[in-house]
Amino acid sequence: MIGLGLGFLLDSNAAADQFISPFDASMNAERQEMDELLAAAVSCLSGQERLVVTLHYHQHMAFVDIAALLGLTKGRISQVHKAALGRLRVLLGQTAQLHLSA
Repeated sequence: MIGLGLGFLLDSNAAADQFISPFDASMNAERQEMDELLAAAVSCLSGQERLVVTLHYHQHMAFVDIAALLGLTKGRISQVHKAALGRLRVLLGQTAQLHLSA
């Protein structure tokens, strides 16, 4: 379930304007903070994980296309993607704990 949420958050990052009313300053500020936290977490991924996440969620590339581009199998891209989402879950969980304790 958390993986689906992270996937939605990553995917919606590219089209964030459709979800935010320009008149709701609080919502805009919250979304901007969330985007910054997610960008920071993505930057902590390994190079290959970061590339797969970026190509898949920002460039909307299918795993088969990413595999062809990187000279890997679709199964390997799936493994890298799963590992990246797991790391993002941990990183964002740690960030949430820091915010709650502050």
